[in-house]
Amino acid sequence: MRTSRRVVRAETSGAAVRLTVAGPGGRTEVLEADHVLAATGYRLDLDALSFLSSQVRRALRRVPGSGAPHLGAGFESSVPGLYFVGSLAAPMFGPMMRFVAGTSYAATRLARDAVRRAAAS
Repeated sequence: MRTSRRVVRAETSGAAVRLTVAGPGGRTEVLEADHVLAATGYRLDLDALSFLSSQVRRALRRVPGSGAPHLGAGFESSVPGLYFVGSLAAPMFGPMMRFVAGTSYAATRLARDAVRRAAAS
């Protein structure tokens, strides 16, 4: 099993599969296997959220190495009043945030923070 790798090349070698993968720092390695399961996921990219202005996207503090927003305990970003849940919250709060099972946790904290914010204004 390899994590944090990018498939650079894939080819068959007889009955096997030969993969060239790039890891951290760009180091490549060749893996040969009978079967391959590539759970490729996707890259978090706040800059792809075109509904946020470029000014807002530039103001967002980000988690180093992930592209996700840095969030406070109530899921609020560095832009006051802007909250993120779901996959974009996973680097700060764990992988459960990607699934429906994480919504209760996120909703409770976000609502509590939003109420606190409204009461303060």
